[in-house]
Amino acid sequence: MREQNYGIRVLRMCQLASLAAAAPVLSLSIAACADRPDTPRETRVQITFRGDVELHPGLLDSVPDCVTRVLVTRVHASWQRYEAVAMIAVPPGMWQITFDDVPIDEAVRIRINDKNWCDRTATGAVLAEVTANGVPLVQNTTTPGGEEPGFAFTVDASGRVEQ
Repeated sequence: MREQNYGIRVLRMCQLASLAAAAPVLSLSIAACADRPDTPRETRVQITFRGDVELHPGLLDSVPDCVTRVLVTRVHASWQRYEAVAMIAVPPGMWQITFDDVPIDEAVRIRINDKNWCDRTATGAVLAEVTANGVPLVQNTTTPGGEEPGFAFTVDASGRVEQ
C-alpha cells in the first residue's frame, strides 16, 4: 500500500511538473488567440489636397528658400515616422496619395507641404483644402519639424474618418 501511495505521489508530481513546463507555452497560445491575425489593424486612407499643380508665378522670386526646400508636394504621416512621401499630381488642381497602412482606431497626424503655400506659411505647410477618405479635415494639431501645422484624425476598420 505504501508503494502504491508513493507511486501516486510521483505521478502527481510528474503531472504538476508537466503543467509547470507547459505554462509558458499555454500563456503564449492564449496571447496568440487574443491577438488574432484575422483582425485588421490597419486600413486604407486616401489623402487629397486641393491645390494648384503648377507653381504660382512670382513665388520663386518672393520666397525662394521655402520653394526650393519644399520642391515636391508631400505628406508627412505620424505612423510612418513623419518621413516625406511625395503626393501624386492630379491636374489641374489636386494632389492625392493613398496609404494602406493607417492604424485603426488610433489618433494619427499628417502634415502636407506644398510650394504654393510658401507665401502663407514659412515652411509651405498646408492649412486647408485637405480630405481623408473624402472627409474634410480642419487644421487642428502641430507636427514635428519646427511645430508645423497639421491634421489629426482617426479611422475605423471600415475606413470611416473622424476628426
